[in-house]
Amino acid sequence: MPVIVIAIVFSACKKDTSRKDLIVGTWTQTALIMDTNGNGNPDDSVYTVQTGQSNIVTLKSNGTGTEVTTQGGTSSTLNFTWSLTNNDNTITIVETGTMSTTVSVAIIELTSSKLTVENKTTTPFQWSYFSR
Repeated sequence: MPVIVIAIVFSACKKDTSRKDLIVGTWTQTALIMDTNGNGNPDDSVYTVQTGQSNIVTLKSNGTGTEVTTQGGTSSTLNFTWSLTNNDNTITIVETGTMSTTVSVAIIELTSSKLTVENKTTTPFQWSYFSR
């Protein structure tokens, strides 16, 4: 009987993984879909990351991050701060460089290995897919 009680106590103490815990880490963009016809929905065309290109986003637990984009052997790094808003359903990113641009993207899917975000602040709208 004591084994059953111990099992119940340990299962009751299991910590739920928060969205912040899930999102912190390094993500590699795998695809991009746009709404080129302006109807508010993703087009059928999927733009996959080509050989020699990469877009790697790192979100740190202290609310800072980097985006390293490589194309044709040339890399550029963007530093930013980030936070979860809208009941942890939106990522708000503020570039910390000279432009201080703010972008908010809706989280469509978030698991330990997948992140999909929707950016309706750009024209055309964009859906970005990341994995780790």
